[in-house]
Amino acid sequence: RYAAIEATARACVCADEVSLSGCVVLPALVDLLLRTPLRGRLRKLDLSYAKQISDESILRCARGFEALRVLELPSDCTVDPEFYRSLAQLRPTLTSLDLGRESRADDECLRILCESLSLEHLTFPSMQDLSPAVIDIILQSSSAQTLRGLRIYCMDELFTPANCLRLVRGCPLLSEFDEES
Repeated sequence: RYAAIEATARACVCADEVSLSGCVVLPALVDLLLRTPLRGRLRKLDLSYAKQISDESILRCARGFEALRVLELPSDCTVDPEFYRSLAQLRPTLTSLDLGRESRADDECLRILCESLSLEHLTFPSMQDLSPAVIDIILQSSSAQTLRGLRIYCMDELFTPANCLRLVRGCPLLSEFDEES
């Protein structure tokens, strides 16, 4: 069933990015990808809009893809802080994270990520469960010293002009700021 995918993963020896956006991602597909040479060279994994992907499969990807630096989580990703703690422990080298459209991650989830990872790029796509404390969480974390880019979608109530200015002033490397209402 996945023979063509496996053959492609083995034949494309320079591939270091995979997009599974909009795909059904069952454990068998994750197993297959982790058996291919992608295991040692995949740097970017896009799971945005992935369907039927479990938290465990996401964590298996984080554990198994040894070069992974950029991760886009699926829509409606979990709210469980333990998931985010495990994600950061399994792949502490993540530098870019998209939290997933309509993510239910809350302040505690964000705190875990910002304190555990040296994030360079962070995307907030229309998240409803964050409080105004999100600004201080970022500024008081180790990621404030490494953050180079922020992308924010439909979150005007939290990322006001005054709060955006605080972030620009408090994150010395921040040079990319993209906001869409």
